Amino acid sequence: MDLSSKTFLITGTSRGLGEALVDTILTKSKATIVSLSRSISKNQENFKNDRFIFLKTDLSKTKNSGNFKELKKVITTKELVFINNACSIYPNS
Repeated sequence: MDLSSKTFLITGTSRGLGEALVDTILTKSKATIVSLSRSISKNQENFKNDRFIFLKTDLSKTKNSGNFKELKKVITTKELVFINNACSIYPNS
């Protein structure tokens, strides 16, 4: 499947499923990824790739308007795939 015309907007990409999604999409396609996450993984820090755009964002905070304005600049494809992977798990709550 040709994903080169798509931009993936993925939340929660610093570990687990989100990190695996980023790694897989970048290695198996030519799609662009915009990562919205509180942190970046060690592996993602080493990406020398203009198809990976990291926007440090804490989605639990309401004051992220600067990052959302930045999204308008970095999303340049007609097709956008949104994967909401961010979550917080509080054991024993």
